[in-house]
Amino acid sequence: MRILLYFIISLFCSCLQTEQKSIVPENHSLTTNKDSINYYPKSHSYISNIDTVNYYLKLALQTGNKVAFSKISSHFITNNLSNEFYIYALIYANKYNDAFAYHCLNVCLELNENYLDSKTKKMSQYYILKAYELDSIKYKIKVDCIFKKKIPKSEDFKKYIF
Repeated sequence: MRILLYFIISLFCSCLQTEQKSIVPENHSLTTNKDSINYYPKSHSYISNIDTVNYYLKLALQTGNKVAFSKISSHFITNNLSNEFYIYALIYANKYNDAFAYHCLNVCLELNENYLDSKTKKMSQYYILKAYELDSIKYKIKVDCIFKKKIPKSEDFKKYIF
């Protein structure tokens, strides 16, 4: 049930990111244009072909393509592969300073909350703070639930963790 809820929230957030128009090329050749893939499928939670998974990973990580990242995040999280996805989300978030990627990092950690120590839980909160700072509209409710009194700046909160 939690995974389904996270998937729905992630899907909703990713749908708000961009308006999509064109179709993914069949040959899956990698281009360097950030907008080379502007297709948002109705359902993309499962990608059956490993070559397609690798294609979208490469496209997202090398070019910062938001649609490819959204597609791959849905695939990994809904198929209980959040641990494997964490490193890709971390690279994408750091490289492109992307709100949705920081949200994905938060989701990956929350899906494993039974195994987290207090420092790692704080890291999860830091990630949602970063997402909030980059896109406050999408992540305000979640941040308000975590930080009931005053919402700190992510950099100040980061000092508290480390």
